[in-house]
Amino acid sequence: MTVTDLKKLISYWTSSSDEDFSVARDLFRNRKYPYCLFFCHLAVEKMIKAVVVAKLHAHAPWTHNLPFLAGHAAMTLDKGDLEFLVELTRWNLEARYPSDLLTLKKKADASTVRVLIKKTNKFLKWLKNQLQKNY
Repeated sequence: MTVTDLKKLISYWTSSSDEDFSVARDLFRNRKYPYCLFFCHLAVEKMIKAVVVAKLHAHAPWTHNLPFLAGHAAMTLDKGDLEFLVELTRWNLEARYPSDLLTLKKKADASTVRVLIKKTNKFLKWLKNQLQKNY
């Protein structure tokens, strides 16, 4: 992969991540909580993929599994970060394939989602810092 290709791919993942997190915040304001968490997941997934590309100079794996992606990028995560990634991965799947939307909406109350948005924001900032260290 050429340097130009790397820059374009990293730019794609980071700008797309920023846009998805903006959508997540809009969805929160509109009380669309399960979908808000789905977009939080997308934002984190894409930023991790940017880090993978920067570190490995190769395309990121085709997966939505955040702990797997973080491991692929050899990220050092504490237990809380890993639990956060597991939680967001769960929301990706549940919001994508809601077998019982009413149950899903009950799990995604405003206070729970507010906490996860804050964690997403903090983790995205950490990922951007990782990206700057590796690119």
